[in-house]
Amino acid sequence: MLLLKIVGAILALGLGVWLGLPGRGPSAAEIDKVLDQPVRRRRRVSRHFTPMDWFRREKRAPDRLSHGRFRVGPPDER
Repeated sequence: MLLLKIVGAILALGLGVWLGLPGRGPSAAEIDKVLDQPVRRRRRVSRHFTPMDWFRREKRAPDRLSHGRFRVGPPDER
């Protein structure tokens, strides 16, 4: 019985280590391909109301920044 617990603990540890390993990331060729493409405008993210919004006191960043205090845009080409 003790042997089964030890083997089970070793298997659980091995499974935890295996699941905790990082996934396959993009290769250098894939990163270069994406970086060589021209910059595209991103889609606006749609905001959804959640029950947690009742408890938030501060406004979301896009609401505060959209009043024209300063502009965020691409850098000027020189």
